[in-house]
Amino acid sequence: MPILPGTASFEELGGALTNYTEVVDPTTDLPDVVSNQTRAIVAGLSRLAPRASLEFTNDGITGTLTPGTFDSVVGNGAANYPSVLRVAEGWYRFVFPATCIDFLGNTQSWSFKRAKGQILTGVPGLTRGIKVDPNTVDLFLFNLSGIEADFAGERIEVEVY
Repeated sequence: MPILPGTASFEELGGALTNYTEVVDPTTDLPDVVSNQTRAIVAGLSRLAPRASLEFTNDGITGTLTPGTFDSVVGNGAANYPSVLRVAEGWYRFVFPATCIDFLGNTQSWSFKRAKGQILTGVPGLTRGIKVDPNTVDLFLFNLSGIEADFAGERIEVEVY
């Protein structure tokens, strides 16, 4: 599971250590209340937090990631970038690598649940994201009449959960 930030305050996690001694056994030297709460926070956030965020544009034929806009729970390196495929008008597929390396150096499998998108420029439109595979999501773009449209040249954000 990727490591994510918790929402509890420093004080809620036990505050400053005042009874610190040299760690003999790291599995038992941390108070269980602090350890359990920290792990519960990470587990909860890892279930609901976005896994990746990016922006893309298209020219009506291909989709292109907007440079500098990709980030994920495992970092923003190019090895984590998805490929962007235009399937049909208004239908874009984002295929991420099957695995990624988390901040601890462990290999993780992506396990997406859903996606959502929004058109960032002033053009009104609707989006719908769906999970296709554990590492693949589709984003559909619609004009206000409900017809699939590419919104060529517009910046579109995708968040993957």
